[in-house]
Amino acid sequence: MFAQYNYDNFPIVFVTFSESINSETEFDQFLNEWLILYHNRRDFSFIFDTRNMKNISPKYAIKMTLFIKNLRKQPYHYLQKSLILVNDKHIKRLLDFVFTLQSPVAPVYLWHINSENINDELDDSTIIQLTNSVLTFSDLITNRKTDYKFDLKKFTNVNGKTGIYVQYSQVRAKKLIDTIKNQNREIKELILNNTDKQLLSKLFLFSYYLEQSALLNEPHHLANYLYEISNLFNQFYENEKISSITNPNRIASKLYVANLFLTTSHNTMFCLGILPVDEM
Repeated sequence: MFAQYNYDNFPIVFVTFSESINSETEFDQFLNEWLILYHNRRDFSFIFDTRNMKNISPKYAIKMTLFIKNLRKQPYHYLQKSLILVNDKHIKRLLDFVFTLQSPVAPVYLWHINSENINDELDDSTIIQLTNSVLTFSDLITNRKTDYKFDLKKFTNVNGKTGIYVQYSQVRAKKLIDTIKNQNREIKELILNNTDKQLLSKLFLFSYYLEQSALLNEPHHLANYLYEISNLFNQFYENEKISSITNPNRIASKLYVANLFLTTSHNTMFCLGILPVDEM
């Protein structure tokens, strides 16, 4: 099968491609399922994973161009945007060729994933979760009362207000917790510095931001909260090296704060429909 559709995270539709197209029938099946999505008359976004694709004939680029041309005649386009994962130069040139001949029906963004600060050996399920995070967080972080334009470079920045950043932060917390747990530290006295207190103060406000988002039907409040606690955690992480701490109560205090951040981060992500990844 050339293309496999995954609807588990609808309205985000994840499409995984095999290395090559064995027949025109396979390619037609891919296009027909795309048309079925239009017949359902529900808005959706695509994530195309082309990382396995290697040997694709240019004739399919022409066929894709004609398909898009016909699709553009539809009175309404249910496709909102497409994010294409690519790591092969030949495939990227074919995609550029297609969109030079025919402009897409909705914004298209090419994500050369190996050029990012992301482990290129991640399994497919983790890649799916990360790309879902990019689209979901970018949609929710924006005030729905304002104009919104998706910016791939902005929303895949590992250091910005992005789904990648909040995922990176919670993965970092997991690694810190594992490091401290290996030292078998039990807390007897909570020892906190100002950076710790800033993070803790924000973590205790989870219920407030959750209620605000629910009452106003404005999820950007909760999405911004997730970014803020992630940012404060990274300050907490970088403020003091575990290897330089000798006081066992101080180490145990770091573990307490890190665990609370991880729990709050995961709860917030679940409320936003974002699944935390185990590694990056």
